[in-house]
Amino acid sequence: MVQALLFDFDGTLIDLEERWIIPLFEAVREIKRDIDLESIEQNLGIILEKTGGNTNFLVVKAIWAISRIAGLNTFQSMRLLLKLMRRKNQFRKIVPLESAERVLGQLRNEFDMALVTSASSKTVEAAISQYNFFGIFDAVVTRDDVENAKPDPEPVLLACKKLGVDPSQAVMIGDLPGDVEAGKMAGTSTIAILGKLGQYTRDYLEKSQPDLLLDSLEDLPQALKELTIATSPSNQ
Repeated sequence: MVQALLFDFDGTLIDLEERWIIPLFEAVREIKRDIDLESIEQNLGIILEKTGGNTNFLVVKAIWAISRIAGLNTFQSMRLLLKLMRRKNQFRKIVPLESAERVLGQLRNEFDMALVTSASSKTVEAAISQYNFFGIFDAVVTRDDVENAKPDPEPVLLACKKLGVDPSQAVMIGDLPGDVEAGKMAGTSTIAILGKLGQYTRDYLEKSQPDLLLDSLEDLPQALKELTIATSPSNQ
C-alpha cells in the first residue's frame, strides 16, 4: 500500500533547463563559441551519470563532465570552473513546472510527501521563499543532509526514516535514472517522468526499468491510483 511520495526536484518539479542547462551552456559558449545547446542536452544522460554518488565536489564533477562533452581542454575546463563558481547564484533560478503546484496540492491530502534532491539546502530554501507551495513537504532531504547523493539509496532511506514509513510503502518519483536506481536500492516503488527533456533521457530511463514511466507530471495522480490498486493487499 502506497503511503508516501518522494519527489526529486530539478527536472521533476522545476525546469532543469532554466536552473542548470542554460546557465552552463552560456558559460561554455563564452569559451567555445561553436558549441550548441542541443549538443549538451543530447548528452544529458551521460553528464548526469557522472554526477551522483559522494556529495564532495558534486558540482565540480558535473562541470568536469560537461567540459568533456564540450571538448574543452584542461585549461579551458579550469576557466569554465572558475567562471561558474563566480556565477553560482545563477544556478538558483527557480521556475516551477506549470503543473507542479496543482499536482502537489492534489496529492497532499492523500499521501505523506518528501522532497529528495541533490540540490543544496540553500536552493530549496530559496524555492520555498519564492513559491510557498514548495513548503508543502513533510520532510526534505538535500545533498547537505547526506554523504552520498542519488543514485546511492542514502537520501531515499533518510526521507523514509523522516516520514516514519517503510521504503516498501513509498514511491520515488524523478526524471533521471539516478532517481530510479536510488529508489530501487532503497526498496521503494519507482515512477520516472520524461518531461520536456524526455527525448534525451527516454533511453536511459527505460534501461533503469522504473515501475511506471510517464510522459509528464500531470499524469502522476492517475498513475498513483493505478499503482495503489496494484499494490493493495487484496491484489497481492
